Amino acid sequence: MKTLSYFFILSLFTLFACNRIDTTLIEGTWQEIDTGDSTYEFTSDGKYKIEYKEDEDENDQGTYSVTKRIITTKSDLASGQETYRIQTLEENKMVLDQNDLFTLTFIRIK
Repeated sequence: MKTLSYFFILSLFTLFACNRIDTTLIEGTWQEIDTGDSTYEFTSDGKYKIEYKEDEDENDQGTYSVTKRIITTKSDLASGQETYRIQTLEENKMVLDQNDLFTLTFIRIK
């Protein structure tokens, strides 16, 4: 019985520890690598900027917030907001999923 209790506690710890991410890792400049035509910058004061190499008319900026594994962005240039689920957030790699429609993969450049 004692072994079963330890196993249960270890399982709970693993479940919650694996679900946690260091959300400050999002801060910086990221290159989207699937198409390679955009960079995303997230600042510590909750602002973001997206720049497209090929189509500057699509550039965007606004504010963002991170709650658990969800990034919510609100554009200064368009109405509404978008949400992304963080699949991976590491020192040099980030993978975001938007409502299971598509996945964006990034590498840190700054």
